[in-house]
Amino acid sequence: MIPENERQIFKENFDNQNLAPKPFLQTHELSMSYRAKKAFHNISMPIHFGKITAIVGPSGCGKSSFLMCLNRLAEMIPDTQISGHIELDQNNLMKNGACTVALRKKIGMIFQKPSPFPFSIRKNIILPLMEHGQKNRRILNEKLEFVLKKVGLWDEVKSRLETSALQLSGGQQQRLCIARALALEPEILLMDEPCSALDPLSSAVVEDLMKDLSKDYTVVVVTHNLAQAKRIADYVAFFWVQEGAGSLIEFGPTKEIFENPKNPLTLSYISGFRG
Repeated sequence: MIPENERQIFKENFDNQNLAPKPFLQTHELSMSYRAKKAFHNISMPIHFGKITAIVGPSGCGKSSFLMCLNRLAEMIPDTQISGHIELDQNNLMKNGACTVALRKKIGMIFQKPSPFPFSIRKNIILPLMEHGQKNRRILNEKLEFVLKKVGLWDEVKSRLETSALQLSGGQQQRLCIARALALEPEILLMDEPCSALDPLSSAVVEDLMKDLSKDYTVVVVTHNLAQAKRIADYVAFFWVQEGAGSLIEFGPTKEIFENPKNPLTLSYISGFRG
């Protein structure tokens, strides 16, 4: 997590209306192809610090592929080509020799379908910490309690930490996966349709959690749910397929995108006429 003094500097930039928000994460002409097929091309887009950015658009427009590029997970897919570059606080993440392990610790990923490890609730949290070198039992237990409280799970599971995580409900499993990511102290959370596999009540809990987490983390979420994007996001990026590949059509504050879009495609999509 970012030190409090640095967090305050970013916050003051946002609170000062005379200053334009400074991008914390920025893509520059980012493109990606699977074999010979383009997933998306030439996307230049800012991600603002301490805000929720929602990426919306129809299926097949490269939203999830774009998200996976931000912590270089997409590079693990065979025959993938990526061009352009990504800056995190003005440091190029695409340069040769960059440590992807450290990057994925800094930029955590939550997937569409909850993916707890087939171990106990406790082991789901402490195993990644141990893999990163933490062996102190007291610190492990403190971190376990802290992150489970952060996602609102502690009171629900504290008496059964040794039971299988697979016995949790879908919503609880998703919150456990978020807690597992938080245990590594990321600066950014990437969430790919985190509510699509959940029932409405569980979805509402995860939505509230995302809004709460944005107080301490920068959140980027892919969603097909326009109402959800309107409820939770500070910024919205609208993707569409052009010339056979995903493209960024419009980016801006949520209120502006939904109430005064500049591109006719955006207006058609949010109005339900396209997509």
